[in-house]
Amino acid sequence: MVTGVSTGALASTYAFLGPRYDAELKRLFTTVSDRDIFRRRGPLAPLRSESIASSAPLRRLIEGQITPQVIAEVADAHARGRRLYVGTTNLDSKRLVVWDMGAIAARGDARLYTDVLLASASIPGMFPPVEIEVEVNGRRHVEPHADGGIAAQVFVKRFMLTGTQQGDATPGGATVWVVIAGKLYADPSSTGKRTLDIGVNAVNTMLYAQSRNDVRRIAALARETRSEFRLTSVPEDYPVCRSEQMFDPEVMGRLFEIGQALGRSGSRAWRGPLSDADDTQDPPRTGTQFLAPEQQR
Repeated sequence: MVTGVSTGALASTYAFLGPRYDAELKRLFTTVSDRDIFRRRGPLAPLRSESIASSAPLRRLIEGQITPQVIAEVADAHARGRRLYVGTTNLDSKRLVVWDMGAIAARGDARLYTDVLLASASIPGMFPPVEIEVEVNGRRHVEPHADGGIAAQVFVKRFMLTGTQQGDATPGGATVWVVIAGKLYADPSSTGKRTLDIGVNAVNTMLYAQSRNDVRRIAALARETRSEFRLTSVPEDYPVCRSEQMFDPEVMGRLFEIGQALGRSGSRAWRGPLSDADDTQDPPRTGTQFLAPEQQR
């Protein structure tokens, strides 16, 4: 079983299909740049449009990756009992929606498969939401779907571990492998005075906290279902790479290399659940004069 949101959703199909697609996965994440992902709109886009940029280039990129052969291979793996899930956020219901990509592939619905991947990677405001037509009780309507990371940075549902939709069986013996595509804790940085800078830093802080909370929730679920739990992420001491591009091939290449190195290190790359000791336990401040260590996280 593989689950994914955001950029993890884009990688999920290749991760699901295995090592034969490693070269394609590397190419996808280390050679693309901003122009391969989005096209900026005019300066008045925030006032007149649903997004700052068009995601048409990303749709074309995904369509080039999700070939009939890939769809057939996902469908075959699904028929053999393996499962691939991708999460999007329904902006109307404001909830995480989990899509069974194997079932979608088994129906040969390449359009919906592509729409789900695009939606899961569509950052609200930056990219427009993806409109997906659904039918409920015989009535058709359109749902706007966006980045799954809004609702969950990483997800595992109880039925995925118990094997039943009711989630009442606890067979045990499973292992949950959680891969965080980044650090667990944000690096300190100067916020600046601009409204946009303040907003971006605030949202980033919230997303990092949400990611750790999601990890803790999954660890608790693993414990309840007698499953093993393993976690890996980019090392906290890994130097931050700054770039003017959102998608910089050089930066992505370095991250891919650290990921490969972690993967090749075997069990040393994995750890157990987060504990209270993982969070900085600063005492309450009683004023504005205090001592702090010279080297901070």
